[in-house]
Amino acid sequence: MHFMHLTFLVIHKKSTI
Repeated sequence: MHFMHLTFLVIHKKSTI
């Protein structure tokens, strides 16, 4: 499942802002 990894990356990037 690569979806989880992608979602995690997006959330992490959004959290940085």
